[in-house]
Amino acid sequence: MEKITKIILIVIFSSVIISGVSIGIWLGINNSQDNNLPHPDEDWELQISGALAVDDFNISLSEIIEMPFYKQDYTIRGSDTYVAEYKGVSIQYLVQNKIDVNSTATTITFVSNDSYELSFNIDEIISDEANILAYKKNGEYLLNQSEGGNGYLRLIIPPENDQDYNGHLCLKWIVQIIFS
Repeated sequence: MEKITKIILIVIFSSVIISGVSIGIWLGINNSQDNNLPHPDEDWELQISGALAVDDFNISLSEIIEMPFYKQDYTIRGSDTYVAEYKGVSIQYLVQNKIDVNSTATTITFVSNDSYELSFNIDEIISDEANILAYKKNGEYLLNQSEGGNGYLRLIIPPENDQDYNGHLCLKWIVQIIFS
C-alpha cells in the first residue's frame, strides 16, 4: 500500500510541475535575459544639441527605452572580433521622429563621456535602420563605469562586409549628439 501511495504522490507532483511550466510558457513567462525590468538609472539623460529647429534638449534613458527598438546580432571587429546581440533605438528613428533637426544640418556627431567625437553624414547614417544607439547587450543593460561597464549607450554601426573593421565606429558611453 505504501508503494502505491508514493507512486500516486509522484504522479500528482509531476502533473503539478508540468502544468505549472506549461501555464508559464503559455503566458509567456520566462527567465530570459532580455526582460523588461527597469533600467538601473532611468533618469540619466542624453544631450541633444546643435543645428536644431528647437532649443537644445535632453532625452532620458527611460524615454529611449520606451521608443521602438531594433535588435539583432552584430559583429564587432577591432583588436578583437566578437558577435553580440545589441538592442537599441535606430538612429534613423531618432532623427526622423524625435529630433527636429534644422534642414541645413549635414553632420551628426556622437560624443563620449571622455569628449571623444565621431562624426557622420546625417543622410548616410540614417540610411540604415541597423545603425543604433544600443542600451542592451545580450539581454543585459549596458552599465556605467562605476558599475563595471562602458556607459549606458553605445553607438553600433554594423560592418559592411566580412572583412570590414567597425570596432572604431562603435563608440562607447555616448553622452551627447550634436548636429551641424
